[in-house]
Amino acid sequence: MPLFLFYFLSFLEGASVMAAELLGAKMLAPYFGSSLYVWASVLGITLGGLAMGYFAGGVFSQKKNNEKNLYAVLLASAIFLILMPLTAKEIMLHTAGFSLLASILISSFIFLFPPVFFMGMVSPMIVQCIAHPVPPEGREKDTQDSPLRGAGGLAGTVYAISTLGGIISTFLLGFYLIPNFGLTKPAIVMGIILGIIPFVKLITAKNFFSLIFLFAVFFSFRASPSPSERDGVRLLYSSEGLLGQIIVADYPLASTPSLLLQEKGVRDEVGYQRILFVNRSTQTIVTYKKGEKSFFEYVDLISEKTKNSVRRTPCGEGGIQKTEEKKALVLGLGGGSIANKLSENGFQVDAVELDERMADCAKKFFDLNKNVKVNIDDARHYVRWMMDNGQWLMEQHQPSTINHQPLYSVVVLDAFIGEVNPHHLFTTEFFSEIKSLLSDSGTFFINGNGFWNGEEGKGMRSVCKTLINSGFDVELIPTSEQEDYRNLLFVAKPISNLSQREGSLHLQVPSLGGDLGEAVILTDEKPQLEILNAEANRQWREACMKYFLSGYYSGQDKLLFK
Repeated sequence: MPLFLFYFLSFLEGASVMAAELLGAKMLAPYFGSSLYVWASVLGITLGGLAMGYFAGGVFSQKKNNEKNLYAVLLASAIFLILMPLTAKEIMLHTAGFSLLASILISSFIFLFPPVFFMGMVSPMIVQCIAHPVPPEGREKDTQDSPLRGAGGLAGTVYAISTLGGIISTFLLGFYLIPNFGLTKPAIVMGIILGIIPFVKLITAKNFFSLIFLFAVFFSFRASPSPSERDGVRLLYSSEGLLGQIIVADYPLASTPSLLLQEKGVRDEVGYQRILFVNRSTQTIVTYKKGEKSFFEYVDLISEKTKNSVRRTPCGEGGIQKTEEKKALVLGLGGGSIANKLSENGFQVDAVELDERMADCAKKFFDLNKNVKVNIDDARHYVRWMMDNGQWLMEQHQPSTINHQPLYSVVVLDAFIGEVNPHHLFTTEFFSEIKSLLSDSGTFFINGNGFWNGEEGKGMRSVCKTLINSGFDVELIPTSEQEDYRNLLFVAKPISNLSQREGSLHLQVPSLGGDLGEAVILTDEKPQLEILNAEANRQWREACMKYFLSGYYSGQDKLLFK
């Protein structure tokens, strides 16, 4: 085979390794979340599979018919990659009943280890094929030319090309393929591209065992369209992408599922819940009953606390204060419940959402107010841009009020990826940036998980301590007594006294306890929130797994596993 073809196969192998790793982590997310546990497992199994594959490839490269063996190994890795979306779903469904860590490790090992193991075997075998080329038919091998032709240089070239393929694949999958096509199609297409050359080589050599490649391709496309309704649950939307799996579904409040099959008026009278799931963790719930809507408790709390807020400018001519248009910033749109409530309260709302699919769902399924301006961006990046842009505007138009011209009277941070808070949005540096956007009488709301006491509450206690250290007075409001099913709402106001560097904590419920001694101050240098929240996230994810498994086996939630 020509030399460039070996290099091309090395490029495809490197691209496929990164595809398997990224897609594997995303496939785990709907069942087990996207926490540190998931990424650590995926990285560990990928590296372990590659290490064992490198060793096995070195051994196999010494056997006869090395080039033919190489094609067989490439074809095996392609088949495992093509089938990975299907095998992953089945395996995770049947391992989800174990503890969270055991479920992640067992399922990821079963569906991720085989493809990366075979991919790891490829590079040593390619190096051997290039270093010891098979002589053309009819010519005897010249033993004097048989020593390795610069083995170190060849190995460096092969691994460099393989790594280049991985780099390009990472960018392509992360920035385009996964956000636009989800997980299944990229896995199948990457597997087909990886397997097509070895399949042709083997089938022309009359190795009919390679026909299993065609069966794998056929089997991967066999899935019939999923029903949109089952046992009273209506599946309105489902897709894989940037944040993972997003699902929108209607659940009946009535005990008779057939009511959901009836006309809309009857269904509204009985009542139903429209739920937005990210990686099967509830992000938004809107309850419709008798023509009225109800929301999560923390949404109503924010609405009540902002209903009568007024933003005023400093005294102008004649000592008269003028009331300005109220502006609010929502970081983490979800289904848009908070943005809609703030709009109803008279705010001009800017919302920031990382995943464009979320914004589309909010508009299509949750009646997002048309006046809400949605920005598709990372919240940290957007806030920094607003700071720089606002500073420029003030320098151009109102240079005398640069340090006194706030952009927002309300900022809401409601950012989750499943059950995980993005750690870069919970540091003292970011809180200081938020403070610079707030008016002197403005309010910064943070929605957190419900855990406060013990080891599982250390993350939220640290968020509270970081807010106080950043110069906020903090009021802490739990939405209920039961930690497992509640939210904690942080209501933070910037300190008006410039001589006071730190804020203070005010507890709505004394039983929460105000001791923050073991909590840590979160910084960009040490973003520890995900580690501190690990136990809380584990408990929340296990509760989600238990709930959906019971729904799956009872039949009600089977739609969510299609």
